[in-house]
Amino acid sequence: MSAAQDAAILFMVQVHNAEQKANEPVMVVAKVKESKPVPIQKQPKRSSMQLPQVGSLDARSFIITLRKANDRNEQIKAIHAFVGYDMAGDFGTQEAAARTKAQRELSGRPIQGMTRSESRAAARSMTGFVAGLPDDNKRTLANLRAREVAAVEAMLQHEKDAANVERGEAERILSAGLAEVERERLTQIRADIAAMGF
Repeated sequence: MSAAQDAAILFMVQVHNAEQKANEPVMVVAKVKESKPVPIQKQPKRSSMQLPQVGSLDARSFIITLRKANDRNEQIKAIHAFVGYDMAGDFGTQEAAARTKAQRELSGRPIQGMTRSESRAAARSMTGFVAGLPDDNKRTLANLRAREVAAVEAMLQHEKDAANVERGEAERILSAGLAEVERERLTQIRADIAAMGF
């Protein structure tokens, strides 16, 4: 290796180490006052609510009872009387499922899929949609071409700096080494482009 390459490699290692040190996470230690231990999670309370028998309400009665309910407990009782209610489950999900089932039963129409008008609406919404995957080769080629331009510009600037007699000898040697690094990078980028068939 030449002195210029050694200087360039040393410079790049120093820049890399400085970037790594700047990106290190900072650990902050905070003092916390001691206090009485607090339970993290409270045990769920057992429901003392009397629930009616499952299936004691039909779909129509369920909807009417749900509309007349004044609070969540009355809604839970209505859901339980219609399809059953799981106290450990989510209220919103169970309520929505019960409403959907009741409305389906009241409509009298079996759920078989999309109607003709729904299918046409879906087809209209798909107009202009282009199926397929992104073109990775095109994106990779564009990336390589951009890196090629950047490497040429950097190489030319380093060569210009290396030829500048107003700069110190160490700076000119460093610039000459960095120009060689960019030349090697450019050679590899062009080989990658050729390997893609371009």
